[in-house]
Order: sequence, then C-alpha cells, then structure tokens
Amino acid sequence: CTNFITFKTELDGITLFAELQKRGIIVRPLKNYGIPEFIRVTIGNKHQNQRFIKTLKEILAK
Repeated sequence: CTNFITFKTELDGITLFAELQKRGIIVRPLKNYGIPEFIRVTIGNKHQNQRFIKTLKEILAK
C-alpha cells in the first residue's frame, strides 16, 4: 500500500516540479530514477488533491 502516485507528464518532470513549487505545491521529479518525464505526487486530503489538480491544469494550459 502506498500514499503516492506516479504519472507521466507533458512537461519535463523538473520543469513541472519547479512550476508547482512556485505555487506552494511539492512533488518529486523522478529524473534521478531514469524516468525524467514522470513525477511522484503524495495523495493528500480532498482539498489538497483538488488544489493540485487545478494548479496542474493551469500550468499545462500555458
């Protein structure tokens, strides 16, 4: 059982990490694990998850 998910992103994981971090959201880029286009996201409470999804959509819409 885990408390996180990993997924492939449209952006480089490091770039997405930096953009989310600017907005106060911490994720883990997985470049050091050989999968630079993936990030790891800890599953939070409903509010945190909704904020993450909303912010992710805003970043990817640019």
